[in-house]
Amino acid sequence: MSHMSDLDKILKGKALKIYLLLLKRGTPMRVREIQRELKLSTPSLVSYHLSKLYELGVVSKTENDLYYASNLVKSTYLVDFIKVKGLIFPRFLFYSIFSTAGLFTLLIVFMPSSITPSFIFAVIIMALTTIFMWSETYRFWRRYFES
Repeated sequence: MSHMSDLDKILKGKALKIYLLLLKRGTPMRVREIQRELKLSTPSLVSYHLSKLYELGVVSKTENDLYYASNLVKSTYLVDFIKVKGLIFPRFLFYSIFSTAGLFTLLIVFMPSSITPSFIFAVIIMALTTIFMWSETYRFWRRYFES
């Protein structure tokens, strides 16, 4: 069995939430801290998932039994995320910012002296694209970062 298929089997559900919390936090955490933060039923459940993540090498452990995730691994569930300077973002966030900047540029810089049907069409398309991008960003954020 390959490392990637093992990763995909383990890195989902509660294990994924634990891994994302460790990535988001960026500092080593104790088992009980993770349990409380994610409102999981028992510390042993957290320990179980941490041991699986540790075996895969996606989570490391300090001498004091503190766990941390040092880098973002690309699994099926995390392919839509980017890690920038210790912060993890949905890939859609960058598309959302880009489309918003494009919409404002269209409305401010390229605003014609008389509004034409083609300009209105361009604004509508750009606005719909921007709305779609922000809704996808919000959906990803809620799914993976809110408990």
